[in-house]
Amino acid sequence: VVPPTASTGTVRLERDRSGITLQIVPRVSAFTPDGGSGFTLTGDGFAEGQTEVLFISAEMADYSRAYGPDTYNSSTRLAASGPVGVSRATLRVRTPGGTSAEFNTGQP
Repeated sequence: VVPPTASTGTVRLERDRSGITLQIVPRVSAFTPDGGSGFTLTGDGFAEGQTEVLFISAEMADYSRAYGPDTYNSSTRLAASGPVGVSRATLRVRTPGGTSAEFNTGQP
């Protein structure tokens, strides 16, 4: 059973030297605007320092733990600011595990 807080990475048994790659494709279940340019995504499979939020005409990359969107709450929430002037009507999230299905935010 894969826990809901799992993220893409290598899984090894105790005496296994190489392991296998566990692929966790991110999933977005909710979009919450903060009233300004920020928002929070709820879902699973987000990866701190390795997540991109993809909008129709822009993308927000998380290049490191200190820059870009922040993943927290055991990889089930993602907080970000911006992009300004870009439609947020739909978005997708991309991690090393893959790209989520398109999510309709209900925003302009």
